[in-house]
Amino acid sequence: MRYRWGARAALGPLLVIALLAIMGTPGRAAFASRLRSQEAPSASAPSDGSLIVHAQAVRGRGVPPRRSSTPQPVGLLPVGPIVGLVVQVVAADAPDAVLAEGATDASGEVAFTLPAGSYWVYAPQADALPGYPGETIGGARLPDGRLVFAYEQATLSSGTTSEITLSVALAAP
Repeated sequence: MRYRWGARAALGPLLVIALLAIMGTPGRAAFASRLRSQEAPSASAPSDGSLIVHAQAVRGRGVPPRRSSTPQPVGLLPVGPIVGLVVQVVAADAPDAVLAEGATDASGEVAFTLPAGSYWVYAPQADALPGYPGETIGGARLPDGRLVFAYEQATLSSGTTSEITLSVALAAP
């Protein structure tokens, strides 16, 4: 015996409509509410931002001739990109948990996708700076006092791209 599914398949939607009509407005409102809660997030929901980090080695030019009791640095000269430098990102309001970590590529860059917010971006201290073996490296301190190779603050907004540069100081020759 063969069944005709066409007629029976149409009964499902008719039953749903009949039930909604019997339940009245409160049932329809609850049903509509449940449907809305299963929809995709609206366009106004916060989205992630992109952070591009450039890592470069810099070397001091020295100090000018002594004219006062405190010599002032003249400036820093770029030496080149740092390849293979580990970069970590933590939330400024929760610096104990690393949210993202990556190593710089051949051009000294690494990119992260993060929620909008304020971050500390840094290169943690290591035994040596990649690509600069035997160099004496300067350091920086995070606001919580940890010693790192370099540090910058970054603020990301939804849907935007921010760029920062971590400059690691090499000792003057």
